[in-house]
Amino acid sequence: MKKVLALLLTATMVIMLGSCGGNNQSTTTSQESGTAPAQTESASSPESATAETPKAKDKVTVMLNFTVQGDHSPWFVADAKGYFAEQNIEVDIQRGYGSGDTVQKVATGVAQVGFADIVPMIMSVAEGAKVKAVMGGIMNEPSALYSAAEDANITSPKDMEGKTIGGPPADVSIVLLEAVMKKAGADFSKVEVVNMDATTRLPMLATGQIDSAASFYEKTVLFTKALEEANKNLVMWRYDEYINKYSCAIIVGDDMIDNNPDLVRRFLVALLKGYEDALNEPDFGASYIMDKHPEFDSEYIHASAATLPDAVWDETAKEKGIGVFSPEKIQETLEIAEEYWDLARSVTADEVYTNEFIEWAHANR
Repeated sequence: MKKVLALLLTATMVIMLGSCGGNNQSTTTSQESGTAPAQTESASSPESATAETPKAKDKVTVMLNFTVQGDHSPWFVADAKGYFAEQNIEVDIQRGYGSGDTVQKVATGVAQVGFADIVPMIMSVAEGAKVKAVMGGIMNEPSALYSAAEDANITSPKDMEGKTIGGPPADVSIVLLEAVMKKAGADFSKVEVVNMDATTRLPMLATGQIDSAASFYEKTVLFTKALEEANKNLVMWRYDEYINKYSCAIIVGDDMIDNNPDLVRRFLVALLKGYEDALNEPDFGASYIMDKHPEFDSEYIHASAATLPDAVWDETAKEKGIGVFSPEKIQETLEIAEEYWDLARSVTADEVYTNEFIEWAHANR
């Protein structure tokens, strides 16, 4: 009788194992149900698959330089297409409140990655902040000077003598106007600066209460619209016709570079793919921003995204790849910062940038 029961028990176990599809399937089923899989000779053999616990994603907060604009599209393209996820990174892309604030948030670890103008970064480094630019974003100075043809009609830096310009106090585009006028042989001391917030300058320019205003050229669509509503025509020229300077860059803390360089490398691989794809999109990736933020002004996002090629390409980027810095241009940027801003001390190039990670990203993307 005991022998019969033993045979029946053995037969039942064989049937049960067969109905689970073999050892691999029974292991998967056990994991999905939350029960521990049975240990068998097959499961412990070297040839059998070993289930590994997925590594937790690196969570990275990105702080932009200001409100979201079209030339931020590569960040949204990289996120939407899963390039950050491929690198085991979970990103939270947040608007900024000025480059200076973004630099401080990266320096203090509130954000892990920032997109900020390099001059406020240089100023912060001079004061002891430990941050570096690891990839270029806006490779030429993007400031432009705007006036109305029917009013001041400012067609060159020399025309600014005896004129007014309106904008926020210490606005980078107003500070750099002095550098531009010096290069052009004009006298900035003859310009009257009228302090006002950024939104006020558009109606003030349209009504002729100020002669000029300056901003990044991706906002040309906004100035054009404001003047058209006043039945006036826009006159505009760009600062990069006169000065050779970097603008916004991707920045990280020195602590991240020293203690988690692999994360910096993986992040730039993902972002580089976002840049490459955005440049090849018919709308330069504007639709990816609108998909994420349908509440935004679509006309402005699409118009500002169209400036992406201007932002990305300079001679070094064309030769060596998107985001690669020129040591000579970094030095020129440092010299401009030291001459026109009040730095706590002189800063060396090695303190503010490195090509190590973006060059690695190009070689390993």
